[in-house]
Amino acid sequence: MTVGPGVAPQEAASSTPADEAKAPPSRWRWLAAVVLAALVISTMAPSLPAGWKRLGLLYAAVGAAIGGIGGWMAVREGFRLPRRGIWFVLLLTLLALFNATYLSFRAHRAEVQAAARQDKERQALMKLIESVDANDPAGAPYIEAFRRQVSPEPRDYLAFRYSNVVDRPSPVPELLWGIEVILGLLSSGLAYRAAVKNFSPSPVPPSSLPPAP
Repeated sequence: MTVGPGVAPQEAASSTPADEAKAPPSRWRWLAAVVLAALVISTMAPSLPAGWKRLGLLYAAVGAAIGGIGGWMAVREGFRLPRRGIWFVLLLTLLALFNATYLSFRAHRAEVQAAARQDKERQALMKLIESVDANDPAGAPYIEAFRRQVSPEPRDYLAFRYSNVVDRPSPVPELLWGIEVILGLLSSGLAYRAAVKNFSPSPVPPSSLPPAP
């Protein structure tokens, strides 16, 4: 390539036909791609095999996948400062983890309710509990225990999720869930930085530049 007068060698070496044909950077395209990836990943996460849904592993995998895709897309779109996108990716990862938890809770509640409808003992217990006065302090523990068996709430799902680790009432399950969320955010941030570092183009060494005229 011939370097004309008044043109820096670095600029002449960096302007190639491939670069000129490349689409200009688009933050909207990057945002749409990362949001779509986070939505798909968080929606599919509760349907993964049981081996992938181990404590800590699922949230870390979701965070790493979203962070890696976000960093790769930032470099692909040609952002001058791609590391600035990490804050949006972390926020999106947090929302994705909330969505995955909510979908997992809904699946757990559907399984419990389906089992309750097919269990004759639970049906008989339902009739017995219905005959107990809800305002009676003596019957309140039975009503609460039955409610967990037929219509669990989010806190009941968290207690079920961590029952193999610790059998403690609230707020212990919520604290364990918070630790998992933090682990997912850390995985997302590390994956984002690693993707930006690995996919960023290497600087052109001075020895490969054409000599100045």
